[in-house]
Amino acid sequence: MKKIFLALLILLTSSSALAQAATNNSKLSWNQPLDTLVTTAAQAQALIYKQYPDGITTGIVITGVTCTGTTTVTCTAPLPAYTVGSHTITLTASQSTDATTESLKSNVVSFTFKIIVSAPNSVTIIP
Repeated sequence: MKKIFLALLILLTSSSALAQAATNNSKLSWNQPLDTLVTTAAQAQALIYKQYPDGITTGIVITGVTCTGTTTVTCTAPLPAYTVGSHTITLTASQSTDATTESLKSNVVSFTFKIIVSAPNSVTIIP
């Protein structure tokens, strides 16, 4: 019984250690492979990207996507708001809203979402 508990503890600890940190200022970033349908960064940016947070089955369209590059196209978008805590996300790409043209899901990315409070400003000393 102790061995099973220890194995579970190691598994849970190691998977949370691999989680990335994310804040309300974070962005998603991914490489969009070029192929016969997508040959430029502009075409990659025109694709419809969906996120699947925390294993949900219906994708949510990602807005604000920008893509740059020539041989390797890197796309970024603002990370949507999440509740504080551990989360996962996968992405898909498609040329239309038709689910039959949607790509396979990307790798699963684990992250811990934290809210960062804005720094105080206009700090002065009042005599």
